[in-house]
Order: sequence, then C-alpha cells, then structure tokens
Amino acid sequence: MVRSAIGRVVRKILDKLGFFLIRKEYRPYGISVFNDIARITKVWKLNVAQIIDVGANIGQFAVDAHKHFPAAKVHSFEPHPTSFAQLQDRHLGNWLIPVHCAVGEIRGDTTMFVYGDGSDASKLNSLVRNAGFAVRAGLTPTKIQVECTTLDEYCASQGVEHIQLLKIDTQGTDLSVLRGSRRLLEAGRVAFIYVEFNNLFPKAAVDGGALLPIADYLSQFGYECLLTYTDYLILEPPLFKVCNALFVLPRDKSWKRP
Repeated sequence: MVRSAIGRVVRKILDKLGFFLIRKEYRPYGISVFNDIARITKVWKLNVAQIIDVGANIGQFAVDAHKHFPAAKVHSFEPHPTSFAQLQDRHLGNWLIPVHCAVGEIRGDTTMFVYGDGSDASKLNSLVRNAGFAVRAGLTPTKIQVECTTLDEYCASQGVEHIQLLKIDTQGTDLSVLRGSRRLLEAGRVAFIYVEFNNLFPKAAVDGGALLPIADYLSQFGYECLLTYTDYLILEPPLFKVCNALFVLPRDKSWKRP
C-alpha cells in the first residue's frame, strides 16, 4: 500500500514536469531495441551470447549492448585507425572483442572515405563516397586504405557459429555487409539484424541508405521486418532522417539456439 501510494505521488509529480513514468516491461515496442530484444528472447528462451557490431566507431553501441546483455561477447568492427585506437583505449573489458577491419562483400584492401578523425564527424566515415548525410551536407572526404573482410569469413575463422544480434551501421554499405554474410543467413544462424536506413527507396546520387533493397535481400532467407526506430530528424529542407530497422528470423524458422 505504501509503495503504491508513493508511486502515485511520484507519477503525479513527473506528470506535472512533463514526464511519463512506465515500467520497462510495459513500454511500447519500438522505443528501445535492447529492451525489445530482451523481451522477445525471454519469451523464445534465446540466450544472447554473441553480438556483432559492424561500424563500431569508438564503441557507443557496444557499451549499450553490454549493459543489457552483460553475458554476451561483442565483436566490434572498426576500420578507421584513430577510431579503433580510441575503442581499444577505453579498456571496456574482456567481453569486447575489437576488430580493426571493415566488413563487406569481399576480402582485401579497400578505400575508406573519411570525414572525421577522432571527432563526431568520424561517425560519417564510409566505404562509399556518396553516403546520404555526406551528400546532403556537401562534405568532401579524404581517402585512406583499410582492410576489409566478410562476416562469413570472420565467423568461420573465429568459430562463431551463432549470432543472436547483428548490428550494422556503415553509412551506405549495409547491404554489402549482408551479402558477405550469405552463408550465415542461409544456415539460419543470425536471429536479429539491426540496420540503419535513411529512406525506403534508393535515391539518385546517394549510395546505400535504402531500406527496401535490404528487406528484399533478407526476405529470401525468411527474415521479417519487425520494428523501426527513429534516431533523429532534420526538418529543414531537404528532409533527412536517420532510422534503424529490426529484422528477425521467426522462431519457427531455422535459427539455431546455443
């Protein structure tokens, strides 16, 4: 009774301040991807043991993933040398496996277009010249050579058989990452895929960032687009949005559970 009374008082105060209090398990889907995955995996009795973080920058996603799934190993791929050094220097713990490499369709050296070196602009670094935000902002990149691998090759070499969450944020090459993961996808070894997008359809003069080609590719392996999340909007013309989509291989399909 006392706790209920206190709760009512707290909710009234927060309401007057413009806040709304709700328990995590009752939050609507589509607000926190980690909370949503935790709820679904609990129902499906899926242990989140391996997370792949493609486009890690300095580990922002990895840190959030670890907070929600502390028992999971997080493999974080970052090809830019300065960003990768900052990722390593954070000494986040033995749950993090930093990998100094890009991920795509083929192995070998490739060109990275660089917009920032150790700053927030480093989040825009990409393997394509014409990524969405860079085109919108009229940014001019410099170029460096980086090593690239495929997720199929990496997982085979490291003995990673099952991926519970694959996150991809590569500023335009998300579909290439998925094409380089074909063997994993065909075998049903990836449960959730969380990928960034800016538009539904491809846009002229922009490389990548479209959701429908990704959805079309994943559909052949039985994946369904479950939820979307909006990170931010730029409302001044031309309109620009940064969103993420969560795809899932349904439980009645063939994904494997460790």
